[in-house]
Amino acid sequence: MAIMIRSLEIEAFRGISLKKEINFINDEKYTCCTLFVGDNGSGKSSIIDAIEFVTQGRVHNTQSLSAKSKVETFNKFTDKKPSIKITLNNGNEFKRIIDIDDEGKRKTDLSVLAQFKIAPFVLRRSNILQFWITENTRRQVLFFNYKLQNNSNNINTLGDSFIDRIKELEEERLTEKNKRREARSVIAQLKNIDEASIPFSSKDFYSWIRENLFRGMSLGDIDKARKRGIKISLQPKIENAIRQIISSNKKIQEIDIEIDRYKPKTTMASTSKNIISREPLKT
Repeated sequence: MAIMIRSLEIEAFRGISLKKEINFINDEKYTCCTLFVGDNGSGKSSIIDAIEFVTQGRVHNTQSLSAKSKVETFNKFTDKKPSIKITLNNGNEFKRIIDIDDEGKRKTDLSVLAQFKIAPFVLRRSNILQFWITENTRRQVLFFNYKLQNNSNNINTLGDSFIDRIKELEEERLTEKNKRREARSVIAQLKNIDEASIPFSSKDFYSWIRENLFRGMSLGDIDKARKRGIKISLQPKIENAIRQIISSNKKIQEIDIEIDRYKPKTTMASTSKNIISREPLKT
């Protein structure tokens, strides 16, 4: 028997403050589809969010319940706890309530209902736009949040939101690049040189500081000499800027490695495209 939603009960969740019950049957018959119509802010999206949250434990691709999250689950016009109950056509019921513990942290059961483990059944306009603006080689990453079924019919989770993680990594990379740029500016101002003359890549930067700042020594040589009690004085601001660039380069490299793990490998489609693009054989 196909599992279908019989009814939905929502209270104090997102844009719905008062208890709202929605039945998806008419005279004991299920309709082929249900269309929600209403003005902006009337609660249409909140109903879809409620279905996604009660079945898959996430809203808008995230499981975060924090008040600072991009999706606020609490309704601001009531003191009641967000509550969603779903009833399926097989008679099973499941209720998810968001509570607040003694430390003020929000908590709930984020388990996924067995009948809703596999497919991303909530498709928003933003998902479609994100799919089209994403590079071809990274589009399958958009579906890594969902659970796949292998040949043995065992459900394997791919973990937390990969899309959110990639966005975090890209933001971290941008932050490190800004730190690196500011540190280079400090060195250029203190040494009265052109900022563009200071390279960013790790290998080139090591060579540059050895030749232009450390008189043939490396930063490692300087650290070893200091440990042996040899006094080597450098301008603190310049040394701090150098260490910041080295640290940022290392972090950027680690971030790029992690992002690269999420990229799919070469597919048959891309391989075929490369073959097709070759020059035709001469006869």
